[in-house]
Amino acid sequence: MEQSVLMARNYNLEELCGLLSKPYELENSNKNSKIYKYTIESKEMDWQWFPTEWNPESEEFFGLVAGFEFELGYFNLHDFSTIENVRFFWYEIEPMTQSEIEAL
Repeated sequence: MEQSVLMARNYNLEELCGLLSKPYELENSNKNSKIYKYTIESKEMDWQWFPTEWNPESEEFFGLVAGFEFELGYFNLHDFSTIENVRFFWYEIEPMTQSEIEAL
């Protein structure tokens, strides 16, 4: 993936991934108790991804996606590189629950 695609605000991609939980570590948390501390966003797409887990083997994140609707799911690192002319920002946010994010 090109460095220009992954612009860093507070963290570069490697640092961000190192701060996230391991796969299934938060599996027993309900959606309103899970805290989201990081976001990946694209101003051009008006979407945000709030990763909570990172799997380095599959290069997949798990977290909340705020796009057409709010949903929990997996998103792959390579998905970001397939979108042309879109810049992504990776940064830390004020810790919030899913309900707080949906209320924005």
